[in-house]
Amino acid sequence: MRESKRDLFLVLVAVCCLPCITFAGTITVPLTYLGTNTGWEVSFDDSLRYNIGVHVLGLRPGEQGAVIVELDKWFDKFKDPIAGFDPYAIRFTKINLDTTFTKIIIPDEFIVNGTDHKWYDFHFALGEGPVAGFDSSVVPDGGQLPNVSYSDPNGYLNLPTQLNFVGDDTHFVSNTYPDNVFQPGYASGYISIITSPLMGKLDQGQPVPDHFILKEWPTPEPGTCMLLLGGLAGLRWMRRR
Repeated sequence: MRESKRDLFLVLVAVCCLPCITFAGTITVPLTYLGTNTGWEVSFDDSLRYNIGVHVLGLRPGEQGAVIVELDKWFDKFKDPIAGFDPYAIRFTKINLDTTFTKIIIPDEFIVNGTDHKWYDFHFALGEGPVAGFDSSVVPDGGQLPNVSYSDPNGYLNLPTQLNFVGDDTHFVSNTYPDNVFQPGYASGYISIITSPLMGKLDQGQPVPDHFILKEWPTPEPGTCMLLLGGLAGLRWMRRR
């Protein structure tokens, strides 16, 4: 069953993912739509080529235009009970400094739990300086993780740089099909990232970064972490004997 779920995800990535370029261990995807170059590109580590899919759904042109993007992800790389999952880091780079597209809108993500653990929360975080922030006036539906909040107001215009989806004992992302798909924003709302129009330029003589990094990661069920921690403690005790 797990193999069939991964096969389904790979088909979705193959169908939805834009043409990409591999360079020096990095996958780069230009954000274009029907021949229109938005002036943005997305990149991530080549080791995630079968874990991340990128698809531009449309554009909202204008003085503060928006690129509407769907990001599909398959999480299957559990690190350890203390660190949990390594975040998936997706870099958004402004390659045309004069582009009028200054917003990235994610109306629906297709995130698959391909692990053996339930998820009780999921997080989005923006990094690489105060050049981007989440639009906190829009609250996406959390689906299986209904408690949605923004935090860390250190982004562009003091906007929050972290978006949190939290569940409880009865609300979680299952590790069994079909409830192992997490789609924040699917029922209502969306995730909106606002960027500084000065990205890549100079501000009062100081260079402004031309990119921001979106990190995403789940947290496994607390019981699993305690079980694994207990197992590690047991191994250490046996070694000492």
